[in-house]
Amino acid sequence: MFGNVSGGPADPDEPLITVTNNADRELDSLWFDSAAGIFYTIGGTGTLTLGAGLADGGRLITVISNGGAHSETNINNGIVLDDMVSGRARWIVNHSQAGLRLSETVNLGSQQLRISGTGATHFSGSLSGTGKVSSISESQYATPHLILNANNSGWSGGLSVGVRTLVFVKADRALGTGATVVTQGGTLGFRSHGDGPSLDYSNPAGALSVRGFGAARQVGKLGIGAIYHDGGNNLFSGDITLAGSTYFGARGDSGGLTLSGAILGSGFFYKIGSGLITLTNPNSPARTISIDQGVLRITEQQHVAGAIRFAGAKLLYPDSSGILELSGNVNSLTLEIGTGAGRIQWRGAGGFSAFGGDRSVTLNAPGALVYWGRHGFVSHDRTLFLSSRYADSKITLNNSIELLGYNPIYVARGVSYGARAEISGALTGTNGWFHKVGPGRLDIIGTNTYRMPTDISEGVLVGHIPDASNLYLGGGVLGLESDFTRDMGSGAKQIRWEVGRSGGFAGYGGDHAVRLNGTTAQIDWETNHFVKAGDELRFGHYTADGTVLWDKQLGLGTDGHRTIRVERGLPAAAANRADVSFTQALSGTGGSLTLKGDGRLDLAVDNADLKLDEIRIHGAELRLQQAGRITAPGTHFILKNGGALVLDNLGTHNATTGGSYQADRLHDDSEITLTASTLRYQGSDAAPSEERVGTLILEAGASAIDVQSSGSATATLNASSLTKNLLATANLTLGTLAEFVLNSWAADYSINDGGGTAIAPWLTVNGKDWATPIPSGMATTLSALSTYESGDQGTWGTAHNIALTAAQTLGGARAINSLKLATTGALNLGNFTLTLNSGGLLSIAGGTLSGTGRVNTAVSRPLYVHVYGADLTLSGGIQLDVPRLVKTGGGRLTFNTSALHNLGRLHLHQGTVDLQQGRINASHIVVGDGAGKDSLILPANTWEPLANKPEVTLHGTPYGPGAEYASYNPDEAILRLSGNTKQHLTKLTITDRGTIDWSGGEVATANFLWIDELEFNNADARLFMRNWYEYEDYFLISRTWLNSRNEAQRAQLLSQIIFDGYQDFPVLAEGYDANYFMITPFNAPEPATYGAILGAVGIGLVAWRKRSRQQAKEREDVKRPRRQIKPPPAAPHAQW
Repeated sequence: MFGNVSGGPADPDEPLITVTNNADRELDSLWFDSAAGIFYTIGGTGTLTLGAGLADGGRLITVISNGGAHSETNINNGIVLDDMVSGRARWIVNHSQAGLRLSETVNLGSQQLRISGTGATHFSGSLSGTGKVSSISESQYATPHLILNANNSGWSGGLSVGVRTLVFVKADRALGTGATVVTQGGTLGFRSHGDGPSLDYSNPAGALSVRGFGAARQVGKLGIGAIYHDGGNNLFSGDITLAGSTYFGARGDSGGLTLSGAILGSGFFYKIGSGLITLTNPNSPARTISIDQGVLRITEQQHVAGAIRFAGAKLLYPDSSGILELSGNVNSLTLEIGTGAGRIQWRGAGGFSAFGGDRSVTLNAPGALVYWGRHGFVSHDRTLFLSSRYADSKITLNNSIELLGYNPIYVARGVSYGARAEISGALTGTNGWFHKVGPGRLDIIGTNTYRMPTDISEGVLVGHIPDASNLYLGGGVLGLESDFTRDMGSGAKQIRWEVGRSGGFAGYGGDHAVRLNGTTAQIDWETNHFVKAGDELRFGHYTADGTVLWDKQLGLGTDGHRTIRVERGLPAAAANRADVSFTQALSGTGGSLTLKGDGRLDLAVDNADLKLDEIRIHGAELRLQQAGRITAPGTHFILKNGGALVLDNLGTHNATTGGSYQADRLHDDSEITLTASTLRYQGSDAAPSEERVGTLILEAGASAIDVQSSGSATATLNASSLTKNLLATANLTLGTLAEFVLNSWAADYSINDGGGTAIAPWLTVNGKDWATPIPSGMATTLSALSTYESGDQGTWGTAHNIALTAAQTLGGARAINSLKLATTGALNLGNFTLTLNSGGLLSIAGGTLSGTGRVNTAVSRPLYVHVYGADLTLSGGIQLDVPRLVKTGGGRLTFNTSALHNLGRLHLHQGTVDLQQGRINASHIVVGDGAGKDSLILPANTWEPLANKPEVTLHGTPYGPGAEYASYNPDEAILRLSGNTKQHLTKLTITDRGTIDWSGGEVATANFLWIDELEFNNADARLFMRNWYEYEDYFLISRTWLNSRNEAQRAQLLSQIIFDGYQDFPVLAEGYDANYFMITPFNAPEPATYGAILGAVGIGLVAWRKRSRQQAKEREDVKRPRRQIKPPPAAPHAQW
């Protein structure tokens, strides 16, 4: 019995005890008390023979817990089951929520092994022998998990997956060579990690027979499927025999499960779960297929030889859809609507999608008219789905549709820009309301004649809107292929913005003008039928390749606060193209204009009457080109989240040439604040260019100031002054004949305590050099430092800015002004201290700092580490000892040292900090500055790599594709746990968006993140969980803190957490132990006990403690409330 021990573990921060067993031993059984809170590992070279003295049905390994604590148990010795009497039943029972792992070979002999309990048991080593393995639930409260994670080709006994149990396969041949039977209520799952290798189960040996719903993962829900995809990219090539109607489920992550074997036997095939399952075998017999949820991808016509039906739920969620995705040899598909073989019927929501090339679907006959709500087509209260989140190509429906009642068509955002949907036939009807939902693109290219309104709630609608239909903008945009001149109003051939909703336009195939009411005359915000206060005027779409020319004067009113949102179009087309260009003037007095999104808005005319207090640019780009000017005094430009203000004297809205020079695009006193954003001045190629602005403020994060000349003409950006906060940084990009001039420069912004050339340690030039101030009359020009000291380290002094061009080793303590690693050379500190007086460390081509010495700064200055290009690596025993570390540049800073680094506070503005070895001691760590992709990577197999329970803030951008759209490489702020990472945090704060990447966890070598508090900066902020797997990753929140929130606060907090692939499950706070709730998309009924048994130990009987009823009452199931939506808003985590 392994339980609590006198004195406990040596290190209370790492409650680990390892027992080394190098001898072969014969034992009846092993018992572990998980409630002791000790993570036990038994290892060594010896083999354990278990069960010699046990009667039939005896327990070989038991892990118990009273629920007060849970701990991992690892057995790293080989195990042999005593086989003196063949065929006996032997049990492994695990009641620890933290998992049990057997890492070496387990020889079953002929013994019948039964796996049970309320936790997960992980065979990461191989099985051998002829004994059968069965997963068994002993009560309604128990849902044991079994993980098979090795090549078990030496095991022939077979597997039985029992009711209320889940078995997950993670390796080829893990099922051995015997037969596998999944009984009613059991689940066989296939799992690989999304960031790791795929599961290619290409060598099946035994038969596989399945049936039923599968096991449930949450109270009140049906099973997840008898066959289940649980993440990653998985292939199973064996035949599957249905012993009755069978449900095939899939987690809705970015991967999927491919079944390349035949589907045999009798019974219906049901597709459930929001994810993807692909069928590739051409020889499966025809059968009825019901697509209730998610995506079923087919590659052969034979796959739809039987009856096909859609049975998606009524709610208009993407997760409730049933989508048939065409791929492979199915280029076009013709099906009759109806029942029976070769026919299709809608019994709920459903539709079609395309992968691997454009595809088409024809119902009944080409161009045939189908009737919404009648004859087996989509019913009145259901949704037609076209395209899916897995699509990469266009799907075309070759039919006309008569609309009747409420007719929503949902188009998802696929994995590439080519994913979209098209209806080639006419949309007709006098009583049908056409409603476009979903973030994707829908083209309606027929001669449409329907008469009821057209409502664009999400995404973009392109094509022919009949004159008889009134156009509602209710959140989405209208895609333009020609100029748009409709009148405002609620009648036929008119347009209106719905009250309380937003909307606008996107351009396709060139430049297209918008002239509401057919004129360029001014329209005012809040005009009848136009955008209202608090709503947004929107432009662009991620599939757009053209430009909207807003050819309408726009009045913002007095003291109003207006918002324009712009989404960036196709990358190839949008490189030098605006998403929208205003060719008429803006006007307004006081108040503010906020430009949001990730797209580009151009102003091509003089906006002399635009006299606002503030213009805010959040994520998007505002470009003044051609005659574009905003010259009223007193306007403050505030940029953040990667926003950009571009003053362009060279290009136009769709080219980098053809522009014109304007001497004063902004007022000379315009104040500009940069927070992780960009100010760019582009000079003309015709004559010298100069722009004067007021005070330039570096507020926070890593910003960019870009001054570019063209041809032989000079370009000068002149600011009256520059002010900055301590931790703000910038990179100054200067063209060949470009200058950045300041009328006032604070002397303490540049440093050289030794009297040499002063540099600004927070400011680099072209990502290659330090910026240094050069007096120029009454002004100061910021230029690249041109002279460095590169001699032997013995000559280095406090006046020197060192450029290391070859490997050197310190011969003693050195104090210098700054260090630039100019090549891939290395600096070995030996055992000495290197003091960077200014705090400036610049790496432009990779390099290494090694040794056992330390790096610090003078007079408590921050250490500014700028990494451009290849990685900067700290190795050996080198230690950083600074009050603050600020990391900028897109390169990687790697800690591969044995030291504890005292950083005070760590601010990761840009790039990656990769803590491969060693520990960081910082009271507060901020990952991200609200722009770009930034990552903090914690090492594998490590306890508390961040010492002393720091506070961590993840600060990502709320603009651009969300973290769930991984194929678009979205900008994120990421905290990555690398496998068997154990970390406590005092507080986790999410500013706008944050991602936790649960990489590499396994049962009993899991990732654990314990936090005392969780905070979001606003109700729209989201925490995204990537690569999270049940029993392999644990997100735990203090019971005391969460219980201090009221019910509404808890529900709100949980609604802001998203588990990738499990968006169709409400997030819960499930009781984990006495101190923490486990945040999870799953739960199970509260067990009355964790192992209520009588076990014979020696000559006594020990009654294991039951969990009290009072403890059960204290358990919290905090559920995320369902939102009833009609029409559905865009998912908050997928906002564009």
